[in-house]
Amino acid sequence: MKKITTICVGILVIGSVTVMAQGMGDLTVDQLYEKARSEAFENGDYETARKYAYEALERSPDYHGIRIFIARMYSWESNYKKAEEELNYVLERDPENRRALMALADAQKWSGQRGAALETVNQGLKYHPEDTEFMLVKASVLYGMENYEGAEQVYEAILEDDSGNRKAREGLRDAQLQQMKYRATVSYRYDRFRTIFDPWHFTQFGITRQTSIGSVTGRVEYARRFSSDGV
Repeated sequence: MKKITTICVGILVIGSVTVMAQGMGDLTVDQLYEKARSEAFENGDYETARKYAYEALERSPDYHGIRIFIARMYSWESNYKKAEEELNYVLERDPENRRALMALADAQKWSGQRGAALETVNQGLKYHPEDTEFMLVKASVLYGMENYEGAEQVYEAILEDDSGNRKAREGLRDAQLQQMKYRATVSYRYDRFRTIFDPWHFTQFGITRQTSIGSVTGRVEYARRFSSDGV
């Protein structure tokens, strides 16, 4: 019975693959691309999506949009080596391809290759000067390299042309905070009770100092409870 079951499963798998292959043959390159996107985004099935995408590339190997999409899927699965291989194929044939450069910079950044990501994003800015998306990635990479001053300069350049850019404004604030040697904070909390207890008051003072090994924080809390004060 086990052997028969195994044979049946094998036949079903072969049959499904055959049906899929026959179905691919009836689709155009663009339809295959659309099927790949549908499998990836609607079903989360990257493996099947790649089958459709690679079938499209068999017919049109220099359809760069499809190859970049395949690379993105590899990156989403943390297979950065395969992603870079696909993107390098595109960039060897089209060095200025904006989408390929952006996808490569993302893959390098996500895999911790910040130096390589910075080179790629600078290449992107060479071909696409003042491209806001490239500039945001560059600032993010510099921030990750702890070059907060460099990140600040890039964020400021973005805001000069687009003062409402939320990502740049938030990034600028974070970069500036990282450069502050000391940072002070004050917080207050008030607890009120429905019983006979008087309200409780809490005030906290904190100071943080940036050091070469990270941040060091000291805090003092003042409390007034049961009509008495204390720290």
